[in-house]
Amino acid sequence: MCKQMNRLLSVVVLAALLLCLYVPSFAADDPQAAPHFDQILVETAVDGTSARGEVVTIYGHKNYTAYDTNGTAVWRMTLTGTFTYDGSSSSCTGASLSFTAYDSAYYKVSGNAYPSGSSAVADFTVGFRVLGITVATTNHHMTLSCDANGNLS
Repeated sequence: MCKQMNRLLSVVVLAALLLCLYVPSFAADDPQAAPHFDQILVETAVDGTSARGEVVTIYGHKNYTAYDTNGTAVWRMTLTGTFTYDGSSSSCTGASLSFTAYDSAYYKVSGNAYPSGSSAVADFTVGFRVLGITVATTNHHMTLSCDANGNLS
């Protein structure tokens, strides 16, 4: 019985040490610092257009991709927007959000996308897990805007 207890204790201690080594370090006063992303790449693209008279509808998206310190993409959030414009004004008529994890340690905690004037706006939180336990979350905000001439930014 004593050997089994020693073996179990050894496994628990080893697991605790591995967890301590794997958990990313971060400053206590800056929750955005954990886990550390070496780079966030933002890309905007037009997916299509349609016209009805003077009013043009444009469909587009913005990708917000996080990379780790090795330059590997770990997750991507995509904000999709539908806009109308006529050369003198524009309006966002719809917005949606989708998340892709390239590393299973990352997951979407929450997210909300909504139209606001001539922009699609999103607020979202991404979590980071070690051994199934959330050890860090980061909050993000992104905007996809359309000007009166149909230019997305």
